[in-house]
Amino acid sequence: YILLKEKNMLLTMEQACKDAYKYFPSPERLDKVEDSMENLEEVVRERNQAYHYLETGEHGERPAKTVYNEI
Repeated sequence: YILLKEKNMLLTMEQACKDAYKYFPSPERLDKVEDSMENLEEVVRERNQAYHYLETGEHGERPAKTVYNEI
């Protein structure tokens, strides 16, 4: 939740700087927040998979296969 608030704040600041024709200080902060959000999502996904495997004995991922259209 904190990362989402930080991202929204940075995007608001970025837009305010664009509107005022000013330089947005430290634009790499947006990249850092995005990286942190991706890392958090990966950890939560791993935890959910482990929990699902513990409860059901299955890995829980959807089966995927590639289908080619011969037409």
